[in-house]
Amino acid sequence: WLIDTNNKTVFVNNKLCEIFQYTQDEMMGKEIYSFMDEEGKQTAADLMQKKKEGYADERHFKYLSKSGKVIWVNISANPLFNEDGSYKGSLAMVTDITERKQIEQSLASKHESLKEAQAIARVGNWEIDLANRTHYWSHEIYTIFGINKGDMPPSDESFMSFCHPEDLKYATEKIEEGFKTFRIIRRDGLVRYVYNEWKFKYDKNGHPAWLFGIFQDVTERKLAEIE
Repeated sequence: WLIDTNNKTVFVNNKLCEIFQYTQDEMMGKEIYSFMDEEGKQTAADLMQKKKEGYADERHFKYLSKSGKVIWVNISANPLFNEDGSYKGSLAMVTDITERKQIEQSLASKHESLKEAQAIARVGNWEIDLANRTHYWSHEIYTIFGINKGDMPPSDESFMSFCHPEDLKYATEKIEEGFKTFRIIRRDGLVRYVYNEWKFKYDKNGHPAWLFGIFQDVTERKLAEIE
């Protein structure tokens, strides 16, 4: 996609026409904003000003095809200059990423639904990549511990640092068995009962590769059992 100094189309190849569902004649002379919604027009206008200042960039944009279909594309654009250094337009490579964007949005929606479900059940999930020793905690685990996500990196040490001193020996011994219920002391000093359980995921050679677990606040249930 080649545009001039006024952001008007001076060249498009057949593939771009196929993505946008327009013919070359229909796109020629049109401003790049002609194929965007109002939100996209404002974002693009800000970026085109930077192009004239010599900035090259790559980002995702939402466009509308001739039929009204939403199209997501990745645009890698570079400014073009005359011999005297004056701006004469921009050349962009355009990649259709609509399907990938739809998958990302679907996953984001499912992630948000899972987050809400975990909050209702007061249960979080955690993972450990045993090969790289990287840890992951879901949002609800931070909530159970009474901390924000940026307060502490997920790790074995971080996890056990919340364990109640009187339960530390028990919890440490039970790790090999996938220990069950023990007490924690939250950052705000509250003592809570939690339930923890995990299992391995093995690689194709039968070696443990991942460790997956659930972590649930069961304080009310435990107190009822004790009473």
